[in-house]
Amino acid sequence: MPVLRIALAQINSTVGDLDGNAAAIISWTRKAAEAGASMVVFPEMMLTGYPVEDLALRASFVEASIAALWRTAADLAEAGLGGIAVVTGYLDRQSGLLPRVGLPAGAPLDAAAVLHGGAVAITSAKHHLPNYGVFDEYRYFVPGEVLPVVRIGSQSGQPVDVAVAICEDLWQDGGPVAVACAAGASLLVVPNASPYEQNKGEARLALCACPPDFNASCRSIPAAPRIMRRSALHNWKDSRTCPAPSVKAPGGGSRLHRVAEATFGRASSAMAVMAAAT
Repeated sequence: MPVLRIALAQINSTVGDLDGNAAAIISWTRKAAEAGASMVVFPEMMLTGYPVEDLALRASFVEASIAALWRTAADLAEAGLGGIAVVTGYLDRQSGLLPRVGLPAGAPLDAAAVLHGGAVAITSAKHHLPNYGVFDEYRYFVPGEVLPVVRIGSQSGQPVDVAVAICEDLWQDGGPVAVACAAGASLLVVPNASPYEQNKGEARLALCACPPDFNASCRSIPAAPRIMRRSALHNWKDSRTCPAPSVKAPGGGSRLHRVAEATFGRASSAMAVMAAAT
């Protein structure tokens, strides 16, 4: 059985302090490395602070967040920490969307990235945007459409397939959790940033299990080969089988590179799934 040591950096970030938050990522990644971790997970929107609210609508701040993400990846490598997979939240944007009524200015994304080898290996964005209680995320963000799955080397030498979702995505029925399960991921990493609430842990625990309507698919998918074709992926809203993803040649540079991608239309509320391999 693979053994993967993961550090959970449950730390506070400061809204708007990109440099300070980036420095905290490097500092706590160093502590994770000293503890023997292969992966360290930071909170949702760690790089920008949470919640950013109207800062998400400021184009200059979004660009600064993206630049800080790449700078942090390079700084991690320069500090000798490029071999650790770092999962962190940040503010991104969806390119190619035309302005329209109801669309947040600049199409911001509540995003997460995996940093490795001095580069941004993969990115994703929250799909389910909460709009209740203290949350008003439809005002600030557009939904993401990609669920990344990365293959990470473990301490035991066996690779582990890891999926990354964000906060609200975890407890929505038929969402990325179901897609990750059907994709054969062994581990689901979910960065969160949320107001404190008693007993929330007990209420959410059951949601980490594979949904009942996907159990058959989870049991039937064999161990993933190096190039992973996902032919048993499901639409979020029903049980129709999704087409197998097209396979692209592996990229260079980082040990975590993209090898396959399946993309589905926004209109059907489905999700794209990426596979990455060591």
